[in-house]
Amino acid sequence: MRKGSAKGTKGHKEKMKKGFAKGAKEREEKKGKRQEEDTKQG
Repeated sequence: MRKGSAKGTKGHKEKMKKGFAKGAKEREEKKGKRQEEDTKQG
């Protein structure tokens, strides 16, 4: 998911750390939804 130059990645990483707990929760929800869809199709 890296695009552009490596310039300014440090600040981005700090943002990622701050929003990690929130983002992880969202990812888990998305993953669960995706699995449900897969089971319906399969």
